[in-house]
Amino acid sequence: MITIDAIKMRKVVDTFINCKEELDIKILNIEEIIDNITVAWNGADETKLVAVLQEKYVMGLKDLSNCLEEYTKYIDATVDAFDLLDDTFASKKIEV
Repeated sequence: MITIDAIKMRKVVDTFINCKEELDIKILNIEEIIDNITVAWNGADETKLVAVLQEKYVMGLKDLSNCLEEYTKYIDATVDAFDLLDDTFASKKIEV
């Protein structure tokens, strides 16, 4: 028998949403720092450093943020599906 605690799962969804929002703020802070690097430092080394920071690290963090968003949608849809099944079959006994 499969059981799911919808209340706990909704809390997980809320936690994921909060983590994503916090991560997005941190990403913006990092992007501001990178922008400040370009103001304070010019030259080939600065260009290489900024490119690496933006392409590797900022993009990686944005990918993580997108992943958190997708997990949130998945968990939310899963809870909705179990709620629908529970409502549909609440009066019936299903042997698994």
